[in-house]
Amino acid sequence: MSRKVCFIIGAGCTVSDVAARPAKSRPPLDKSFFSMANTAHPDWVSQIAGYVQENHDLNIRDPENDSLEKVMSLVY
Repeated sequence: MSRKVCFIIGAGCTVSDVAARPAKSRPPLDKSFFSMANTAHPDWVSQIAGYVQENHDLNIRDPENDSLEKVMSLVY
């Protein structure tokens, strides 16, 4: 079975372009990444949550685990 993996690299660069925008319209970086991403892409977040739960026994919907950095280190 083949798996597809997507790496998000340089996410911090996007913040400098939106520094003047309200916080709710800025891209998420680390903490609360998945809860914020869920509003725009619930299907993607659900797929990632399922993968992380199944393979690493971690619920990314729990606030203490809702971290892009933590999930990326697990995937990598």
